[in-house]
Amino acid sequence: MKKRVLISMFAIIFLIASCTSASDADADYEDYAGEPEQLTPAYESEPENGYPGEYDHVAEPPAESPAVPRNAVAISAASTHALALMEDGTLWAWGWGAAGRDWDVHHSLIGDGTTERRNWPVQIMENVTFTVAGHHHSFAITTDGALWAWGGNQYGQLGDGTTETRLSPVRIMDDVVYVTMPSTAPNSHVGDGVRSYTIRSDGGLWAWGHSGINDVPWEVALGDGGLENRYTPVLILENVVSVVPTHNGGFVLTDDGTLWNWHGWTLLSSFEDGEFISTEIEARLYPAPIMENVASLSSCANFAITTDGELWSLGFEPAWIMDDVAYATALSGANFAITTNGTLWAWGRNRLPDHWHPGPLLGDGTTVDRDEPVKILENVASVVALGNNAYAITADGALWTWGSGTLSSLYSEAEEHMWSYAYNEDGFPEGKRWLLDDDGGTGIRLSPVKILENVVSVSPTYFMFDHGFVRGFRTFALTECGAVWAWGENDIWDQGWSLLGDGTSEYRPDPVLIIGGE
Repeated sequence: MKKRVLISMFAIIFLIASCTSASDADADYEDYAGEPEQLTPAYESEPENGYPGEYDHVAEPPAESPAVPRNAVAISAASTHALALMEDGTLWAWGWGAAGRDWDVHHSLIGDGTTERRNWPVQIMENVTFTVAGHHHSFAITTDGALWAWGGNQYGQLGDGTTETRLSPVRIMDDVVYVTMPSTAPNSHVGDGVRSYTIRSDGGLWAWGHSGINDVPWEVALGDGGLENRYTPVLILENVVSVVPTHNGGFVLTDDGTLWNWHGWTLLSSFEDGEFISTEIEARLYPAPIMENVASLSSCANFAITTDGELWSLGFEPAWIMDDVAYATALSGANFAITTNGTLWAWGRNRLPDHWHPGPLLGDGTTVDRDEPVKILENVASVVALGNNAYAITADGALWTWGSGTLSSLYSEAEEHMWSYAYNEDGFPEGKRWLLDDDGGTGIRLSPVKILENVVSVSPTYFMFDHGFVRGFRTFALTECGAVWAWGENDIWDQGWSLLGDGTSEYRPDPVLIIGGE
């Protein structure tokens, strides 16, 4: 019988855990139970490196395509813009600047000091080592360990002590090695993506932004013990090696292999036997230990991998899934795991998506739900799922994909303010799709098809409005030589945008080169 290595999250929530109680966990961190330590926003004092509070962005870019340096080393894409980090440490951005719309505040700005759209990459910063683009705001870490932020700030998610939108990067704090936010891929409600978390060089986890009642039946907990917005960073936990925020809380892994969790109050609803059943989940406002001997977390916070390679789900009834796992992720009920020998496995929901049930197919050649893992692909190095697609990069650098591609929602006058898909006579959803294969592919792919070669990372994204309407599906890929390729939807509502960054508004069913490589 397999030895269980974790404490049930359900048990912790209802205060019946066997190895610790809520009072024990609070006692361990009683120093944090009072007023959390706060940092003075860096922009209020003179930065050590001489930068002004507002980063000195580049001048107005030319009307024609600017000279963009070659050799990108990282790319991060969000709903309306993308960021590319170059080998020389410069940070470039392109996309929609969020000008002229009454919901601008909910969408991230490019960071070049304007609200104009940028159809080609423009330089934002120098000396950058890490960057992440978010649905509402973005971050960069410079070589001196300083954290910079820009974009929307309605909940204080930038951490600069204000709620002012920042068109250019502002310095937030020092000694930072990692930064993240919920919904770096914009697939959740508005309140989910307006919190920020950073790990400093001493292992301290800091947080700021939205905390409290969300626009759906749950509370968002920052992890500091309260339910109030924080406009400057507060200390959450020490000795942290990784953090994965969730829709209303987060998971943290400390250096001793302990997994911690916190979350706001939640009302879960399910439809069973013809009726809705609601389950109330009490809040856990401070981090509490829920599992031991953990080696890593999945980016979607659905799974934990133990030091001996066991994969465990992190639901309210945690369960062992399989052995010898190196990485796992999930989206909309579809689950993917890479074992230590490079085999990709999948299980869970495996149906064609609709507006209310989006998500990728499993890639096993069928549309049959799978209760147990089935083999999909071999020699896999990484896997990512977003929207209705899944992508895998194999050890030889080939990029593979499967699913239903882009299914732009269509307005239905018969259902006011509702959005639905149109289906053709074969029962497949109509609309733009770009799951490519050797015949120029337009359609649903039940099994993996090859897209590109020599790929090191892939960043799919899409545009989502606050009420859930989804458009603008597109994908960026970084190759070994430092080139950035993009394909998919390039404009929304014929606004003249170039979300791909190729200087046009054309829909691109095939990859186009955005940034050159060696």
